[in-house]
Amino acid sequence: MVSLLPDDVAARLAAAPFTYPDVGATLREPPAGWPAFRRERVLARRDFEVAAERLLRWGVQEGAGLRVTASAVRVAPGVVVQVRIGVGPLGLTAPCRVVEVIEEPDRAGFVYGTLPGHPERGEELFVLDRLPDGALRLTVAAFSRHGSWLTRLGGPVAGLAQRRQTDRYLRALDGTPS
Repeated sequence: MVSLLPDDVAARLAAAPFTYPDVGATLREPPAGWPAFRRERVLARRDFEVAAERLLRWGVQEGAGLRVTASAVRVAPGVVVQVRIGVGPLGLTAPCRVVEVIEEPDRAGFVYGTLPGHPERGEELFVLDRLPDGALRLTVAAFSRHGSWLTRLGGPVAGLAQRRQTDRYLRALDGTPS
């Protein structure tokens, strides 16, 4: 269940600068020199409208095991969010702001970008496409660099954690256990 951010936190995050260049680049081409990836999965489900609404209500993040606190329960340009993984002092909080939302008859999704305090710097895209045969494909694409001493120190381990989280995202709309 998405929790709402306190007004003061939402206002602070809404005013914060993005921590990377070329905002919106996951919809085009990642910035030169930035590590990027794109992963896709064809889902078992075929109910596009239901799956799209779940995606646009932070369902991929929640289904992947993240706690979501946002300025709105549904994505929209400018909505801010803090996703958290882990508990207590071992947990990480990652603030982001929605850059763009896609809502078309056969395509839905959004892009969000990192804000100060996020362990990475970059942008992530989540998009659901209805294919000509009725199948649904979820795509997760991102470009990022380490944004904190912890992720720099973690190096390859941080990259492995990002790949595992992406796997969870790709399974989240099917309801497959993470």
